[in-house]
Amino acid sequence: MKPRKDYFWDYTLDRPLSRQERRDQLFQSQPSGVEPFYQGALIQMNSTWLECVERYHDQRGTKTAFCLFGLVFLGGFAGAATILLVFYQWPTLSLAKKEEATLAFFWLYVFYVPMLTAGFVLLKREIFRYTHYPIRFNRRTRKVYGFRWDGTVMVADWDKLVVTVLKPRGYKNNYTVCLHRMDETGEIVLDTFGLPAEQARDSPHLLKLWEFIRRYMEEGPENLVDQVIGVHTVNIRREGYWRGFWVMISNDLSFMPPLIAWLISPLMLIYAVGRWLASHTSKIPKWPEEVEAECAIDPDDPYVRDAHTLASKNYQNSFPQVWPFKKVPGRFDSDDQKQEKGRGDE
Repeated sequence: MKPRKDYFWDYTLDRPLSRQERRDQLFQSQPSGVEPFYQGALIQMNSTWLECVERYHDQRGTKTAFCLFGLVFLGGFAGAATILLVFYQWPTLSLAKKEEATLAFFWLYVFYVPMLTAGFVLLKREIFRYTHYPIRFNRRTRKVYGFRWDGTVMVADWDKLVVTVLKPRGYKNNYTVCLHRMDETGEIVLDTFGLPAEQARDSPHLLKLWEFIRRYMEEGPENLVDQVIGVHTVNIRREGYWRGFWVMISNDLSFMPPLIAWLISPLMLIYAVGRWLASHTSKIPKWPEEVEAECAIDPDDPYVRDAHTLASKNYQNSFPQVWPFKKVPGRFDSDDQKQEKGRGDE
């Protein structure tokens, strides 16, 4: 079988496990040696199943912002140069100068058109897609469901997943925990889903989310539920601008020294524009009816944690380090409060 590239997720599928993946494999029945922590990754949790966002969720919008900036800058430059030449300077140019200008604009557009095409291709990875790609772990049926980028759903047995620490392509020092669905022989990777926790290989935070999920599936929610004080609300509404900003800084900057976080934070204001656009041009994913039927929740479940049972403002307190942005009053809740008010007025 020839390996194939999943360009949306940047994973290589239909391939055997690498030597590094086998060496760093994690096992469902064995503790990973760290304390469990949900790291702000959960969407919902109850006695039957736990649902979290995918690996790229906190980075969503960065490609959109980068592409829009590049397209506007390059497009504005090319458009302004064309208008200036055609309407103001062209009639006064000599024949030789017109030939030089024509050649210059030819090369300008030879450069611009491929850049424009590449920008739109990159944009399509975030806009007009889904707001998120949830991963659901059902501890009763021992099944794992993964929402793929094309709207189809992966279903795998929890006990047959190969879980390993993987170094994503293009990253120098960061690693992530990946879940591999294997073929019947257990040798070939068919699907890969990454957990939203990218850290250095020796970071104590790398395996915390995996350990949280592992203990939930193996032991239940009883000893984990109290630490869940904030969840994502993307399953019921699209993110507003400020909520998207908080998600990005909470995930990307919460483990950095405060000074570096302050210096980088203005960039997040720009990225949050791209995140808002990506969210509001995409649709909220819906699980198939058969999945929802397998994940029915007891009406009196005491361990339900979701957007209805928790205050959304607590999301920014879901990380182990306290840093200055958590002191900004009112900004994080404003989007959700407006949407709740809007529903009340209907």
